[in-house]
Amino acid sequence: MHPPVSSRIVGVSQRLAALSLLVVVMLLLNAASWLVPVVARPGGLRFGLSERIVSRLALDLVSDLEQEHRQFV
Repeated sequence: MHPPVSSRIVGVSQRLAALSLLVVVMLLLNAASWLVPVVARPGGLRFGLSERIVSRLALDLVSDLEQEHRQFV
């Protein structure tokens, strides 16, 4: 038997509220790192892609492309 519609709506509302709270916290951390640079680490708060991660992704992409090329040759 399915729960009543009102309890499902309450559950969805609670999940959306939790997600909204997470977004607000991330925005506040981002604002703090811009307003008070001492709070932020030298590489940032690690929410975005750092140069190290981007370079690793690029190397992985190149190696994958080379492997695919070898398969077709």
